[in-house]
Amino acid sequence: SDLRQGADMLVEHLITVHGLTRVGLIMGEDLSGLADPRELGWRDAQLRHALPEGPIARGVFSRPGGYAAMRRMIASGKLPQAVFASSDLQAIGVLRALHEAGLGIPGDIAVVTFDGSIEAEYSWPALTAARQPIADIAAEAFRMITESTETGEVFHLFPTELILRSSCGCSTT
Repeated sequence: SDLRQGADMLVEHLITVHGLTRVGLIMGEDLSGLADPRELGWRDAQLRHALPEGPIARGVFSRPGGYAAMRRMIASGKLPQAVFASSDLQAIGVLRALHEAGLGIPGDIAVVTFDGSIEAEYSWPALTAARQPIADIAAEAFRMITESTETGEVFHLFPTELILRSSCGCSTT
């Protein structure tokens, strides 16, 4: 799926709909040396609005990784108005760290995430997410494996879908 587009869409929503101008990033650790498209999308939206880059805390793509990264961001004293967690698993850890710190979501800080798994839907509060079209991706992968790829097509970007829930301040009713 188009990771950059999905991240950009989430941050754009926080800025234009909720008026949040300080958006932090909880990002997986970069082991490849290449920029992650989700981080680029997070930056794109801020640059488009001439906003300074929010704080970044990196951690493993896991619940404990998101938890530890959010605790570091809280401890830094530079808490943003919102945070974009680059995966649902990290976002679950982010929520725990914020709850333990006595911070209200979205009252004190909004949280958005990337993936749109069932965990995001059933977290508390339910997480606004850029959902990846997993069924479409799987169907395309199957098609590419089973059909001739003489066209040379080896890469297809699927757009993500913005799923609005209460963690950003949107009403869920």
